[in-house]
Amino acid sequence: MTTGDYNLHTLIKPRSNYLSIQLNLVHQDPVLREIFSNKTFRIALSHAINRSEIIDQIFGIPFEVRQPSPLKVSPYYSEGLAKQYTEFNLPYANELLDQEGFDQRDAEGYRLTPEGQRIEFTISIVDDQVYLSAAEMVSEYWRELGILVHIEQPEGWYGVTKRNEHDAVITSVVGGLDVVQEPGMYIPYNISDSKWAIPWVYWYEDKDNSLGEEPPESVKEQWDLYDKIKSSTDIEEIEGLMNQILEIAEEEFYVMGICENQNFYALVKTNFHNVPLVMPKSFSYPTPAPTSPCQYYIDPQT
Repeated sequence: MTTGDYNLHTLIKPRSNYLSIQLNLVHQDPVLREIFSNKTFRIALSHAINRSEIIDQIFGIPFEVRQPSPLKVSPYYSEGLAKQYTEFNLPYANELLDQEGFDQRDAEGYRLTPEGQRIEFTISIVDDQVYLSAAEMVSEYWRELGILVHIEQPEGWYGVTKRNEHDAVITSVVGGLDVVQEPGMYIPYNISDSKWAIPWVYWYEDKDNSLGEEPPESVKEQWDLYDKIKSSTDIEEIEGLMNQILEIAEEEFYVMGICENQNFYALVKTNFHNVPLVMPKSFSYPTPAPTSPCQYYIDPQT
């Protein structure tokens, strides 16, 4: 696109979603751990989120509804992973929870565990207005489902999550373009991204770590596949292994999201040449180094 003496260039953000909603699947509280580890419970919560309303009220841009997943421009894009459980369907969400044994409610209308304990937890966020607004809307949707949700912005948020002291978080998302380098939405890989399973991350890094905990076999299978990726130089083999990891992530449904992320744009003078019209905007790329800026040039005649 040319406007005046400038071309409009697209800088693709590498995030796999605008934000992620991560329940702590390895919670210290055995009751919440059992609830959060219930895949059907997570599916119900996802169906209870009105993503279109969040997009309209918070972003005001017609973003595409999707879960955290590789972007469409990525060779790892999966329609199944991107779109699963994104339909807003509160009656169905209620039906799922009833079927899972969460059909009893207290006097205030909140759901109870089969043991009679109210289902109640807190979403922790950093000091970010978008995350706060999203957390407020999500908490209201889940309260309509009969789940009491609080919101907090804890001091030392990173330390809280590092010590596995959180119930759930709303935070940034990786793995849209840099899928192999940043797999933390799809496997428990590092404590910065995989806040849904911090003890599993510790166990992967060091099985003798006292904070670590052995994960289920599906996670071990993903780690085995990822270790093979790290020792391979064959592109086709790497893609095949990563796709297997993503298939398991789709089956397990670890985390949920809201919508696609917004790209950046740049204006480039029409007499400034050899700048790609599209490039990633990523630290790991790292922009713009791989586009050979040494070969950019100015043509004074144009």
